[in-house]
Amino acid sequence: MVTEGLHELVLSLIPLTKEPKRIVNLGCEDFHQKNYKFPENYTVYNCDIDPAKAGAPNFTLCDLNKEPYPYKDDFADVVLSVEVIEHLE
Repeated sequence: MVTEGLHELVLSLIPLTKEPKRIVNLGCEDFHQKNYKFPENYTVYNCDIDPAKAGAPNFTLCDLNKEPYPYKDDFADVVLSVEVIEHLE
């Protein structure tokens, strides 16, 4: 169950920038499927356990229950994990 307005709130907290930045979106379902608009100058990297989400831009299949975080240290400027932690074992 998604808390109403949560995704909009999260997006509003991402700082605006003129410099290119990266967002890692762990558990990308809601942000990707509902076509939320991320701030300009950010490239979004999506990661999810569900291969059906492979249509998301810059998608990496990952199981955070078994695998380590699939990106190198200092890869992202912002990491999102909205309504994901309660699904981890």
